[in-house]
Amino acid sequence: IAAEDAAETIQAQPQTNEITSALVAESSAAQVAEIASVIETVTEEPVKPVNAKAKSTNVEPEVEQNLALKFVFWQPSDQLLVVTAADDQLPDQSQINLLKNILRAIDQGIASLPQFGIVNWPPHPSMSGGESDAKEFLSTLINSKLASKPTQTLVFLGDSVRDWFLSDEQKEKVTDGAVAFSNSVTALNIPTLETMLSKPETKREAWHIISGYLSSQDDSI
Repeated sequence: IAAEDAAETIQAQPQTNEITSALVAESSAAQVAEIASVIETVTEEPVKPVNAKAKSTNVEPEVEQNLALKFVFWQPSDQLLVVTAADDQLPDQSQINLLKNILRAIDQGIASLPQFGIVNWPPHPSMSGGESDAKEFLSTLINSKLASKPTQTLVFLGDSVRDWFLSDEQKEKVTDGAVAFSNSVTALNIPTLETMLSKPETKREAWHIISGYLSSQDDSI
């Protein structure tokens, strides 16, 4: 999977024709067509891949072929990138408000959240694949995003995001909810917004992880 596909996939959510027009102004016609085929609008459901019915001993199990994932990304600052998984519903207003408070705890300079971007696996209706293909795609995508800005902190909301974006080796090295994603980027794994709203005690877990990370940053200065 080309890094260009991954880089274009994570662009901000095109909610209106105005956003699409902006993309047209900045991209060639071919690039716009590529973006439109990869990034889903909020009002549209992802098109699931069509699976061949013919039996073959070489195809992956049906559960692999039917794999469908959706992730939501925010980049409230050049230094901070947030990722959450989305199933049937996108984050609601109460979840957005909670996320704002969490991000202000990390960076007081964050006044508001930008439009979010949506990433689907598979990214194209014509594509399909199993877990290894999805992880390769997501790895290429997020590394391309990190390379485009001086990101220092990744916030993964929920264990599902952690499992898809961290390697097995990285998951083994998670300590107090934090792990080195790269030489310059630290990933924090805190509970999902939905979990923190339904189980307020998990907010303490999130704050413990965030405060520990901030303290380590202060110590390194």
